[in-house]
Amino acid sequence: MEDDIEFKTIPTIQCSTANDQCVKVKAVNEGLEFVIRGCRSRIYKADVSIPQNLHCRSGSPSLCFCKENFCNSASSKFQNLLLASTLIFLIIFFFFPF
Repeated sequence: MEDDIEFKTIPTIQCSTANDQCVKVKAVNEGLEFVIRGCRSRIYKADVSIPQNLHCRSGSPSLCFCKENFCNSASSKFQNLLLASTLIFLIIFFFFPF
């Protein structure tokens, strides 16, 4: 089944250094949308100058920076597992009452 997927899921990472930020870059062209999420230190070259106080910039490409882990809308495996478990519990509870 995994062979049918063109783009594989990339593991979730935490931006671990104190000065690092989570980044979301989104580009839209002719109805296609491309999104990159990651850590500023891993996406940008060291010599690229971007103001530290920049939060979001609109347009294409749009840029958003934030300090907390997973604040760029990336989700952790734990969050996905918790959501799936809750949904399964609710389905069982409502459709198969004791």
